[in-house]
Amino acid sequence: MVNSTTTLLKIIAFPVAFVIAGVIIGAITFIFSAASFQGFYVNLAFALTGIGVTILITVFVIDRLLKYRREQQWAKVRNVTLNAIKEHLCDIASEFSLVADVGWHDIDGIQEGRNHLNSATPRAFETFAKVLDERGRRDFGNDAASDVVVKWYKMILWDLNQIQLVLTPLAITSSSDQKLIDALIEFDKAHREFCRGIRIHKLSYSQDAWPAMVRLIKSSGNLYAAIFNNLSETPIATTDYNSYFDAAWPGHAIVVQPFTKETNDRGEAVYKRITRNASLPEGDATTTVIELMPSQAEAKQLYDQTVAQQLSAGFAAQPNAAASYKAAFPYITEVWVGQQSSGQMFYVFYYNDLQVYPSWLLVTDAASVGV
Repeated sequence: MVNSTTTLLKIIAFPVAFVIAGVIIGAITFIFSAASFQGFYVNLAFALTGIGVTILITVFVIDRLLKYRREQQWAKVRNVTLNAIKEHLCDIASEFSLVADVGWHDIDGIQEGRNHLNSATPRAFETFAKVLDERGRRDFGNDAASDVVVKWYKMILWDLNQIQLVLTPLAITSSSDQKLIDALIEFDKAHREFCRGIRIHKLSYSQDAWPAMVRLIKSSGNLYAAIFNNLSETPIATTDYNSYFDAAWPGHAIVVQPFTKETNDRGEAVYKRITRNASLPEGDATTTVIELMPSQAEAKQLYDQTVAQQLSAGFAAQPNAAASYKAAFPYITEVWVGQQSSGQMFYVFYYNDLQVYPSWLLVTDAASVGV
């Protein structure tokens, strides 16, 4: 508080002294220029204007210098703090596998982003949250679900306390990025709601702990994305998501053409990639097209139109294949799979990805045979 006051006084002292000096000079000039009032007032107006401009420039320059110096002083602290939060977030999610059989494949993407920044990790958090939301009560039963969460809470309590009590205050102090601060506040709110759900479950054996846990995982992904955008030289938040989709859709196919951005006739951003079956030198080619949609309603509308078009083109619906695909990728909102008599397959689905904007994605996979 003392340092802040001193800095403020330093900023104010120089302009104030300038004003006082200007007033004194103006008074003396007035006394010795009584015979020429008109010329005096013109000169005085110019002098005061010059003083005012000088004050504004001085305050602006000093403010910029102080801000730059502060950012330099806190840069190392900010980087160390954000990296520590990132590691705690990944540990919190990964340790759920120690209390429940969720499968390592559900948390692989999260673990990959622990020690090194990974643009696909925020999506892995979202996917894991949806897996827990859909499988939790079914796998553990209504009564046992929140009991599992209580066990997990005891294991991650130290991580949560480190983020809330130590790292979050440092991160807010050392950063001026409002999106990061908002993500920290969102995570803190989810943490408090999670602790409240644990307490309610212990007192009344309710199921509040499980949905609160899912929200905590989701907010962890949002916070990781904000940290990524602060620490990475190539933030996720960009108008060109070619590299992001390449990283988020690695697959095992041979990439003939990586994702490239185009604009369709509706003015929507479209990303297109062409791959081939890696097991065959001249295998099937698959064209993946990702279209960014402004809302779920519009994504659903285009999804329905695409399904109708493929049915008209002679594709027969494959509900079993669609169900298997949805089970493998639970973050998908809705999926349709069709097949022609020639063996050509067509997939269309849509889902929400908070790491891109617009955040609703309509994806089509068109596989051609013998290309």
